[in-house]
Amino acid sequence: MSATGYRSIAYFLPVALHARLKAAWWSTRDEPEGAPSLAGLVEVAIGREADRLEQLYNSGDPFPPAPAKARGISRTAAQRQGEWLRGEWERRRQAQTPPADADD
Repeated sequence: MSATGYRSIAYFLPVALHARLKAAWWSTRDEPEGAPSLAGLVEVAIGREADRLEQLYNSGDPFPPAPAKARGISRTAAQRQGEWLRGEWERRRQAQTPPADADD
């Protein structure tokens, strides 16, 4: 963390979502409530979402800190990924298996 309290953090986002956010920022950066930088817009958006979740699920209070190694994926997403991987491996196995000779 820097002396200003900021640090660089990377997140994976869908390309289309990032493109929408960047376009929205670029188009509104000079508006009274616009953000001077894309990072500034992300900071505001994440702050608003944290506030919303705290209001909705924690009586408006901040949540306790997450564990240092907190990571996660929803069970639904994990199941979807597992199903996709199983299907992908089956397709690959079939692609490697030579077709049965039709003349037999």
